[in-house]
Amino acid sequence: MTVRTYFSWMLALFVTSFLVLPTSKMVNNFYYIFIAIPGLYLLLRNYKLLKPINKTELVFLTLCFYIALYSLFEFPRVITQTLYVVLFIYTVSRFVDVEFFNTKTFARVIFWGGIIYASTGAVSYYIIGNIPFGVPVNPGLSRLDNPIQTSMFIACSLFVIGPHWLKDNNLGEGISGFVIAFIAIALVFQSRSGLAGMLLWSIFILICMIKELGGKGLIFLGVGLLTLVIVSIPLFDLAGMSNQLIERADSNRFAIWQGYFLALSDCGFVMGCGFPDVNSPHLLIDPNRNGGIYHPHNIYVEMVFNYGLILLIMFMFMMVNALYMAWRQRNWWGGYLLSGLLVLNFDGSRIADSPNEVWLMMWLPFALILAKEWQSKRETIKKTINWSGTPIVDTN
Repeated sequence: MTVRTYFSWMLALFVTSFLVLPTSKMVNNFYYIFIAIPGLYLLLRNYKLLKPINKTELVFLTLCFYIALYSLFEFPRVITQTLYVVLFIYTVSRFVDVEFFNTKTFARVIFWGGIIYASTGAVSYYIIGNIPFGVPVNPGLSRLDNPIQTSMFIACSLFVIGPHWLKDNNLGEGISGFVIAFIAIALVFQSRSGLAGMLLWSIFILICMIKELGGKGLIFLGVGLLTLVIVSIPLFDLAGMSNQLIERADSNRFAIWQGYFLALSDCGFVMGCGFPDVNSPHLLIDPNRNGGIYHPHNIYVEMVFNYGLILLIMFMFMMVNALYMAWRQRNWWGGYLLSGLLVLNFDGSRIADSPNEVWLMMWLPFALILAKEWQSKRETIKKTINWSGTPIVDTN
């Protein structure tokens, strides 16, 4: 087994582990044992692979160094977590076979795997658990134990499976997949974050269908929307939640963000507030509550609050460049990344952390975009690394 084959399969299993392994510790251990340790060994044996190939990688390393330096005295655990992220990006971008993750099989596994996971949660809640139909499902069956995170993953995975539906003219699976995904996100999980990702995908797929199929694409789009209306409206009425998504408004998101910005005004936007031991009084939705707001449900607000505008500017520059690379590559993982950046605006934690939803929505597509760029600019498509750490010619 070549190195590229090994890491491609391990990365695929790592993504799947979020849906099948029940605890974060098990997912973390899988990453450490099967990806991080072998990747670190090969990178140390081939230290020249650590050299950044473009300004995006250079900014990424600068961003990680800034996070580690900033956290050195206040929150040193973040340094280790930052190294996990760096190791993940370098291992994926240097050692995986990018085409493996562009196959229809992989796309189907992650999309329909998410749908099956949602269906399993619905069955366990509504049928086995005897929970009234219409109550939001909190699956709790795997590492993705949060309904919002699961809905975000399903919405992002549409960008991977969608091109295959169009390329193969498999619009039957496309329409059914779209309708089932909408029901899972809107009815089973009741997640506005997932719906935002689906809306972005719908805009992209509309443009592609008109470009590729012309009038026929509009017909299939109309059929898909009609099917969606016919199937979903009775289910929403049956669940008694036709207006529930709207009535729930923003789930206090705006109040939370306002509190963080008021706290930032006290300690400064440029350098942020770091990791204060005592919460600011602004970070309390209800002054009578004992606990504060533990996180802002937004990776951008989190970045500015902890590290300041300097880090956010570096991050945005890095991501814009990554999206531009994906556009030049005609790489649909760029759509996945864009969707991830959108949905993490409504629910996301620190960008430097142990394997969590941010890795699935953001670091995974970012690494695969860099991998394609790296392999296209160097001779690594003809060369690989064997397990002794020396370059060999790959005849595959």
